[in-house]
Amino acid sequence: MNGAWVAVAAGVAVVIVLLVVSWLRRVQDFDRGTVSHQWIAEQRFGQGHDPQR
Repeated sequence: MNGAWVAVAAGVAVVIVLLVVSWLRRVQDFDRGTVSHQWIAEQRFGQGHDPQR
């Protein structure tokens, strides 16, 4: 029975590690590529009036 508990504990540890890694990836992705709603609106409004495009 001790072997079964070790296997269960190892499985729980793997699940916890995977959840933490997944959460950290989401946090990094969120910080990397977000812009404000105001910036998006400004870009849409000025899209046809930008002489550099």
